[in-house]
Amino acid sequence: FVERLQPKIEEPRKYETEKKTEEDQDNKVSNSSLERDMGKLLDEKILCDVILRAGGESTRLITETGSKPEGIHTEKSRRHNFPCHSEILACRCARISQVVQQHLSKVERVLCVTKKDGNKVWGWEHKPVTVVLDGVSEPALRVLLRFIYTGSPDSIGKLSAATLLDLAWASKVYGLDRLLGLCQNRIARIL
Repeated sequence: FVERLQPKIEEPRKYETEKKTEEDQDNKVSNSSLERDMGKLLDEKILCDVILRAGGESTRLITETGSKPEGIHTEKSRRHNFPCHSEILACRCARISQVVQQHLSKVERVLCVTKKDGNKVWGWEHKPVTVVLDGVSEPALRVLLRFIYTGSPDSIGKLSAATLLDLAWASKVYGLDRLLGLCQNRIARIL
């Protein structure tokens, strides 16, 4: 004779549910703290070993009639440097990290002497590596890096259509699918 075992289902205890809610609130607090601290790390540019440079051709949406016909055009944008941390890029964006690692592998460290309290101190130093991200405008790279560091898409609602196109393109190229989706939603609302 075979006896069937019925799984015993218990109602969740009230204190377990409350405990979970408190943990969720603690996580929200620590996530916002982490977001703030990571943003501060990006803003203060301390111990950066990589400089990402915006520049090259970027897209521009022309909606007014003028010297150029309406449509999407490419134009050269000014180059702007963004000091970054290769470790953060490695954790948060694998494709940018690959580009950076190719450049970092070519860097040689230099043994140098610095004076500290009147004494000579020997140490290894290297200059930050500069990596040019062609096709990404300065405003788009600024938002892209803020997203990589903090995970927050705060300023997307304030961007122009042209910058949104650049940001969407960069998000696609560098594999930031969540940011790409946010850009696509914002572009759809604008159109």
